[in-house]
Amino acid sequence: MANLKRGSRLLRDFVLNNRNYFNVKRAVTDEEIDLICEFRARGFIEQGTFPQGMITDRDEFDDRESTYLMYAEKNGKVVGTIRLIKSTNENPSLPIDYSVFYHEDKPYSLTELCEAGLLDGKAVTARAQIAGLVLDREYWGGRGIRNGLIPHLFLSLANIAFNEGIPGAIICADPHTTRMYHLYNAKLLYSGKFNFGKKFGEKVLPVDVMYISHSDLVFSFLIPLTEHSESK
Repeated sequence: MANLKRGSRLLRDFVLNNRNYFNVKRAVTDEEIDLICEFRARGFIEQGTFPQGMITDRDEFDDRESTYLMYAEKNGKVVGTIRLIKSTNENPSLPIDYSVFYHEDKPYSLTELCEAGLLDGKAVTARAQIAGLVLDREYWGGRGIRNGLIPHLFLSLANIAFNEGIPGAIICADPHTTRMYHLYNAKLLYSGKFNFGKKFGEKVLPVDVMYISHSDLVFSFLIPLTEHSESK
């Protein structure tokens, strides 16, 4: 715990010392949430994460007090977003709980995947989810890592996880996005297909399910952020 506290302080100090590079904030007002959700939905389509018509701008999770919808600005322009959803007694469900996964063309819930031995039980016991990583086109192709945008976004999640006592979180992402999470020690638990149910016409998409611990969130920032700081 002492090392985690030290790591969290180091990362917080980095952000404070580089405040003018990326300004990372939590969307709180209706106007902010609408703006970031529109940015996210547009980015999902541009990145090829979801086809047109398969994603809505704003969903039920965006309006929860236990959801941290974070976004990064540079020179007044929104350039990235990510969200962390915490399960609470009042709102225990997570987006991944509504997902239907397909293994050898047979549908499974998240719990059923674990019971069938296809997924690590951490995915069920971890009651927080990281989702919705979207970057402006300018930061595609590794540039989001090299210039510090993704580290800044993940740092905001690390601080939230530390302050909220979240030991780890599950991630449900398309394969295109998965490699970004692997840089932060996210453990791949399952790679297959899933859909959104009848609401979206039973369309099936490729998906990866991962798990990332709070300690990995914290310490995986030290190297990329140090390298970025030295290169400025």
